[in-house]
Amino acid sequence: MNNEGESKPVTLSEAPHSLRPADAGELSRILEKASIDKTSIFTGAPPKEKLDRSIFLDLSSLDRIVEHVQEDMVITLETGIKIAELNSYLARSGQWLPVHGSSQNSTVLELIETGNGGPLDTGFGGPRNLVLGLDTIMADGSSFKCGGKIVKNVTGYDLTKLLVGSRSWLGVSHRAHLRLFALPEYKEALLVPLKSTEIIPEFCKRLISSGIAIKVLEIARADFLSEKFESFALVADYGHRKEVEESIDQLENLASSVSGTGAIQRLNEGSLETILEKLSGYSISGDAGDDIVELSAPLKLIAEILDQVPASSFNLRPVLGKLTLSINEDQLGSLEDKLACLTKQCSLASAITLACRSGNDLYKVKSLSKVNQENDARLSALKMTIKKRFDPEFILNPLVRF
Repeated sequence: MNNEGESKPVTLSEAPHSLRPADAGELSRILEKASIDKTSIFTGAPPKEKLDRSIFLDLSSLDRIVEHVQEDMVITLETGIKIAELNSYLARSGQWLPVHGSSQNSTVLELIETGNGGPLDTGFGGPRNLVLGLDTIMADGSSFKCGGKIVKNVTGYDLTKLLVGSRSWLGVSHRAHLRLFALPEYKEALLVPLKSTEIIPEFCKRLISSGIAIKVLEIARADFLSEKFESFALVADYGHRKEVEESIDQLENLASSVSGTGAIQRLNEGSLETILEKLSGYSISGDAGDDIVELSAPLKLIAEILDQVPASSFNLRPVLGKLTLSINEDQLGSLEDKLACLTKQCSLASAITLACRSGNDLYKVKSLSKVNQENDARLSALKMTIKKRFDPEFILNPLVRF
């Protein structure tokens, strides 16, 4: 552990509600002072209501590209950089970071905090696969490094995986080493109307088990398409043109053979990108007006879950078992009760877990299974032990509940 930068006094009581550190040293001093003063620090979207003794941390000034090793397809950068700006820079060397943020202003820090890289997670593994290492500052201002600049660089505990998706609950990651991919030569997609949610499990199993290359597989019910479908599937592949065209032909034949699908449309790159941007916005980190619930659930339960909220917009990433629902706040309690009943149908001890955004609170992750309460209690105790080690005063994103 070490403290970065030379010591300069920080007075949070005189600070505005938002602070923008100029470098890692200033970030370290802000966190150290906040821990001493027991001032809450928020790194994601600010709470809807301003809380006493709280600061929103803006890392937009920490947006430098530190090192780009093109031959190794690895880049080191500060996490305040916007994903769109990063990929614009990488395109000059024929490379890219295969993620979709929830908005045009999404940063690498948001990617690390949420662990959500959007629809491309299906084909490229998402942030847990793309983030190779992190430089992180804890609540007391001390810093540590984990992972590194190469793909296989971990012995012992993999702290990088612990931090990715933790919403800066344990520390603020200001620098990252990221794995890159070659910029694809060609993209093509299929828009497949689904006449009912009942066919979703069978449709997904057919495509996933086919062994055909799929970079995007999303199922959704949404209001941003001109056509009004009960739900639809977006299926896409990226890569060399000939290989993509072959895989899309095979996927189209396979999708059309599933009972309950409608007339399939082929999408060009422009139409594909438009839909991907919309789907990326269905996220607990997005700006949607309704409350957002993210579920992790077995594919066989998805149709039954959707039956509980028939009028809601949803987005399913079946390869990851991740379902995002947009619901009203008064639906949440009854939904949890119904989901808890569904877990009894599954032999897994934690069949369904959820994260929900409601008002000022963000809960992630909450298990709905009552099968093994002893294990749940043990896991909760472990989480609190880790939190106390990283953030003993509980100042970092205190509204997050893991």
